[in-house]
Amino acid sequence: MVDHARARAIRTTEPLAEDVAIDGDDVERAMVEWQVEDAVRRLRAEHRQVLLEIYYRGRSSRDVAVELGIPEGTVRSRLFYALRSLRLALEEMGWEP
Repeated sequence: MVDHARARAIRTTEPLAEDVAIDGDDVERAMVEWQVEDAVRRLRAEHRQVLLEIYYRGRSSRDVAVELGIPEGTVRSRLFYALRSLRLALEEMGWEP
């Protein structure tokens, strides 16, 4: 009886799926995130790495260059081509510029 009471006390009551309200904006945002993630995965590894470091982690091109051991100009060049490739991938997926 004590074990049953302890187990019951630990359980949390979470709403069932039908009790959760789904907001259209949340669904739209999730779809956009999935599509962008898919497009980012299509990038070459070196382009993806620079893009993620600068845009998602907020690092400077100088910091990324030092970490990767490459010139800062190369980081900027990779970022330029990464963004161009990302745009093309998204357009192939049906996005409009």
